[in-house]
This record gives sequence, structure tokens and C-alpha cells, in this order.
Amino acid sequence: MSRIFIITIYIFTQVSVFAQISSTESLLKEMHKRYHGKFYRHITFVQLNKIFKSDSVAENSVWYEAFEYPGKLRVDYGPTVGKDGYIFINDSVYYFKDGLLINKEKKINESMLLSGDIYCLQIPEVVTKLNLLGYDIKKFREDKWKERPVYVVGAESGNDTSRQFWIDREFLYVVRHIINENGIIQEIHFSEHQANGKFYIEDEVKIMENGKIVKTERYAEVNPNIMLPLTIFDPNQWSKVHWKTK
Repeated sequence: MSRIFIITIYIFTQVSVFAQISSTESLLKEMHKRYHGKFYRHITFVQLNKIFKSDSVAENSVWYEAFEYPGKLRVDYGPTVGKDGYIFINDSVYYFKDGLLINKEKKINESMLLSGDIYCLQIPEVVTKLNLLGYDIKKFREDKWKERPVYVVGAESGNDTSRQFWIDREFLYVVRHIINENGIIQEIHFSEHQANGKFYIEDEVKIMENGKIVKTERYAEVNPNIMLPLTIFDPNQWSKVHWKTK
């Protein structure tokens, strides 16, 4: 088979896939087809944070994060694990201070949904969560983000205030996310994606509020090949077990 013929088949296949994606539902089906059953089960990393005030770095911090997809996330605020932080378990979040549970509430982890759970959950459940969060999933379009073609769910062209997310057309990962909460427009950028095993992982997350940068996150010691015990995400075991050496 000639190289030109192979390239022609690839281009035709890609064009056919893009042509089929014309709505939020068809986008979710393609994301599910591409990565369902292939996405990470567990992943851990060290998150390096910078907090900004008046466009200058006001604080640096380290978080230790562990995921189990779908639905589970543990975040320990460094430098000590098992003291302060939180656990997400299936749309509930548990908050800890000095090793003790101080609060619990129902909450969908929106970033986790868009960057991981969206590939692991069944499509009707993803649609239900998007509706609960307030996305207008009937609004769907193609656009460009940093010179790359993307799909946009939740807002028409020129609208940068409604709840919406932007998906890279080629790799089908989230690159931009906008939340409008009580008049505060929070915009999140996912960038510098690196191939890591079965998927591309962003190396930097930038968070802005009303147009001003408030936080950046960078990842270190990324491990998508780890197997975590269930106790890591058990609120009753918060201060007793951890994936990161104390």
C-alpha cells in the first residue's frame, strides 16, 4: 500500500469523524468512543501552585493529588499529608482540618468531570451532570483556541460569560472552561499537554477571575501507572493512609 494512499485514507477518516460531530451529543459519543475503557484508572501528581494578587505572586503552595476515575479525588495541602485538604467521592466533598472532618456537602467536581470523568461515565450520566451544572448543551459550535480548532459547548460565538467548555478537535481534551458564579466570571485554561501513557495530560492550568489571573498550577511527579487502595479515598481513613510518603 503506497504512502499517499495511506495518508488519503487517514485524511478521509478524520474528515468523516469531524463531519459527524455537529452537536454536544455527537461530541460526547466521539469522546466516549475514543477513550472509554482506555482512560486512566488512577493517577497521582504533585501540584505546584502560585497565587496572584495585583498581578504579582503572593503565595506558593504544594498540593498532593490522587484520582480514581470516575468520581474520586483526594487533595492534601502540603507540606504535610493527612492534615488539611479534601476528598471528592461521587459528587460529595469532605473537608478536613488538622486531620479531622469539619464539613461535608454535595458538589459536582466540574473540572474533574470535564477532564476525566467525561470519558469514563456513561453518556446519559454526563448529560445529566452537565444539565445540573447549568450548561446549555443545545448550544454547540466550532471555533478556534490558540490557533487550534475546537468544539464549544454552552455558548454562542462572542459570549465569554456563560457557562461553557472548549474541547480540542483533534485530541478531544478540554482546553478552556468558563464558569459564571454570582457575577464572578472564572476562566480556566488547560495547556501544555504532554503525552503520558493512554492520554495527554495538561502541564499547566491557569485560572482567572473577571479577566485577572488569580492562580496557576503546574504538575510534577505525574504517575498514571499507580494502583491505589480504596482506603485512600475513604474519609474515615484520611489521616491514616496516603499514597505520598509523609
